[in-house]
Amino acid sequence: MKFFLVFIGWLLIFDLFHLPEWYGQFIRIIISGITFLVILNKTQKSILWGKFVFGLVIILFNPFFSISIDNPYLRIGIHFFSASLFFVKAFQLYEMDRKNFN
Repeated sequence: MKFFLVFIGWLLIFDLFHLPEWYGQFIRIIISGITFLVILNKTQKSILWGKFVFGLVIILFNPFFSISIDNPYLRIGIHFFSASLFFVKAFQLYEMDRKNFN
């Protein structure tokens, strides 16, 4: 799961380079699927904010009803926020695994 979270973070950063339309749709499908799995499996039951924030990511990157963001600065901010969210979650999972291993 950690690999997928880091992979999604890098996909979001690469999306800022004005790539073709199919790449944006590809990212939306992957982000929605992996984020849904994160909400189901890897968020702790007592932490509601994690489910809320990842739920917002699913809404923003929904492949079926896409939200068009025309302001490039807002799009860059959303992509960096989402990428940092995935990187932080991957780091948390890495630290949990390391703590459980020792």
